[in-house]
Amino acid sequence: MMRAQWVLVAVVVAVAPVVGCAGAAAGNGDGDGDGDGDWPPDGGLEEPSDGGAADSGSSGDGDGDGDGDGDGDGDGSCAGRCGAPFDDAALCQCNPGCAGFGDCCDDHAALCGGGDWPPDGGLEEPSDGGAADSGSSGDGDGDGDTSCAGRCGDSYDPALACQCNPACADFGNCCDDYAPLCTDSTASCAGRCGDSYDPALACQCNPACADFGNCCDDYDTQCTAPGPECGAPLLVQGQVHTSIADLAVSNGALSGYDVVHKIDIDPVEDGCVGEVRLAVQFHPQGCLLSLDFFVDSGGNGYLDDIFLDADSFCPGFLDAQEGTYHLAYEGNYGNGFARQVALWPTGLPATVPDAQADASCLADVVVGFPDLDLPLARDASDAILWTNLHDLTLSGGLVTEGDQSAHCRQATACPAGTVDGGQAMCFSPPYCDSGFVYDYATATCGPS
Repeated sequence: MMRAQWVLVAVVVAVAPVVGCAGAAAGNGDGDGDGDGDWPPDGGLEEPSDGGAADSGSSGDGDGDGDGDGDGDGDGSCAGRCGAPFDDAALCQCNPGCAGFGDCCDDHAALCGGGDWPPDGGLEEPSDGGAADSGSSGDGDGDGDTSCAGRCGDSYDPALACQCNPACADFGNCCDDYAPLCTDSTASCAGRCGDSYDPALACQCNPACADFGNCCDDYDTQCTAPGPECGAPLLVQGQVHTSIADLAVSNGALSGYDVVHKIDIDPVEDGCVGEVRLAVQFHPQGCLLSLDFFVDSGGNGYLDDIFLDADSFCPGFLDAQEGTYHLAYEGNYGNGFARQVALWPTGLPATVPDAQADASCLADVVVGFPDLDLPLARDASDAILWTNLHDLTLSGGLVTEGDQSAHCRQATACPAGTVDGGQAMCFSPPYCDSGFVYDYATATCGPS
């Protein structure tokens, strides 16, 4: 690509006197310096008085774009062309590398801002007699501007040598690795429905993608159909309180959910809700809260896990406080992990209305959470992040999926083999929450 660019410079120099032999003016090509590109001129062509060619106020092409090519396509200006790849049909270029080859359009600096040149290591002498190769298709700085790694789906950036969004194929300015990194499986929702936002992917596959306009083309067919009509769309409102900062819902849409009901021939068990998974994103690019409720074979319904991905998109969380927080407990012997909570969503119906259904609908529900402070931590030595879900509300329709292996909730309680430590946290006996002791006679934790 760069070899062709050098050859073009030589050609331009050689023909410059020929092009410039027509009437000179302040502009690059038309003699009026206005860059208006109107052709024919507003007054049409006038018959010359001297028997020569008609005079449109241009030295070569009459199109007012300053390129001398007569095509009116603006090839002599960077307007709308910043960052475009090398074009051997254009008189001047608008990518960051043009400064090194001396073929930038006159308005490149004003419109495009230029680029880093030469590359940090300088230009290497090519072995084949061609142009120097900096390992880049545009700016030669080796800073990743010529790769789509981490850039799939990004908006057009005129400062970059190549682009990584679906439109680049139409404009011919995709990076060389666009296809393997940003298309194929990453451009489909197959196997990705409900996944959290991933900025490295070209498109998304969670319910929030419709609000942000970044769903994959097959999102509807892969992730939303077919299923029962289920009333108003499910919305999430409110905020989650933490001991660092309150996290307010940003766009009203769940990042994803999964509600499972039991399929059984016995009416007393058929249709009972046995699993609930919810994902709430507090920023379109991150700050994800995930809740996983489960019912064990003994009929105990509980919060099996909660995690908060407190990344740079969580407001109020400084770098030292960022990380993935999981459910922890503050027991008599310090912090730990993998303990559940005797907690279940409020307002969630116990059964679905349809018998032995592969899918059903819980329409117009209003789901909330008990007022309970939950201890989260990043590791066993970390300070507790107290988290309360009480002001978080879900309303609308929930589509449920049938599963024969689901269990029916008989009570909100700790799973078998654990006990309520005194504040709904589930402990392996004889451990209890701070301020509580284990009573061997009743196999429960009571105030100390």
